[in-house]
Amino acid sequence: MSAAFFGVLRATQVRVPVIEADAQERAEARSRRIEARERGALPQLREESLQRILGVGGGLLLDSWLHTSPIFTLVGMVLGIGAAMYTIWDVAKQSMGR
Repeated sequence: MSAAFFGVLRATQVRVPVIEADAQERAEARSRRIEARERGALPQLREESLQRILGVGGGLLLDSWLHTSPIFTLVGMVLGIGAAMYTIWDVAKQSMGR
């Protein structure tokens, strides 16, 4: 009877660190989500808007300086939108904890 008891005790001792590690991982993931939520959407929105404005504004300036049609405006718009999409991707990746 005592051998069975000690067998159960050993099995319980083995599982405890696994449960604690899993709980620690969940707590870390929760703290990352809370940090992302506390940062809020305003700084991200501001950064994305700035990227788009700089892309289009830079394209407009180059077009007026070089007397070209809206080639650089379109290129700047694509670059600004691409930079904003990268920012969204990066924030999503960080919030998922990868």
